[in-house]
Amino acid sequence: MRSKTTSESIRERSHLVKRLRDRLNGAKFPQDLLCIPLTLRPVRSDAKMKLISKCPLFTGLSHRELHRVAGIADEVNLKADKVLIREGDRGREFFVLIEGEARVSRKGKKVATLRGGDFFGEVSLVSNQPRTATVTTSTPARALVVNDRDFQSLIKDSPAIAVKVLSALADRLPPSSL
Repeated sequence: MRSKTTSESIRERSHLVKRLRDRLNGAKFPQDLLCIPLTLRPVRSDAKMKLISKCPLFTGLSHRELHRVAGIADEVNLKADKVLIREGDRGREFFVLIEGEARVSRKGKKVATLRGGDFFGEVSLVSNQPRTATVTTSTPARALVVNDRDFQSLIKDSPAIAVKVLSALADRLPPSSL
């Protein structure tokens, strides 16, 4: 069986969207059901690598090493008002927003807004420090997530990645903490 070309896939998707619209026409549904994003196709590996490479912990990694990190990144769809990390909790994940927005708050006050391409929680991959802020989605969003267990396994298997990540972390620490 041959695989579909891009144009065949687009035609098929357009046909399915038209059928869905025809079925929903005149039906009484909540408005948010009509706002389903149609761009929910998975992020390709090279796009994952590009997003992950923006994080300072991973800027020193080679193409092959970034590919390995991207391989353990899961893509998740998130609803609005979903708390992703909570201030004071132990961190277990690193997030890269693909699309959508999230608000960052400390002690209940908003301090920043994150958008597609922004990342947070990377230090939790290599330390047991509590989270310094709460991050909550303010719109529906998609994100890449790397959990600490998979990352720890990766750096055990690849000492070169471990050395580069720890070196980048040390560069980020203030001189007084060394």
